[in-house]
Amino acid sequence: MTVITVIAASLVIDGAIVVLYVVTDQKIRLGLMALFTTIFAASLAVMTDGRRTDIILATAACAAVLVVFVSQGLPATTCAG
Repeated sequence: MTVITVIAASLVIDGAIVVLYVVTDQKIRLGLMALFTTIFAASLAVMTDGRRTDIILATAACAAVLVVFVSQGLPATTCAG
């Protein structure tokens, strides 16, 4: 079960990065980030016996990766002001 859980979590993150790379509209990207983060958290909750704290920390890390990925594509003027 551990291998399946790791593969599933990896596929969620990889799928999110691919989809966020293709989509250019920022509002849709934000919605997709929320969707993928929710899917990631739900898959961890269902597939693991991790504590709530562990799932929240892993989900926060996933969200941080997606935020950094999306923000790399933004123009500097958008980030600055």
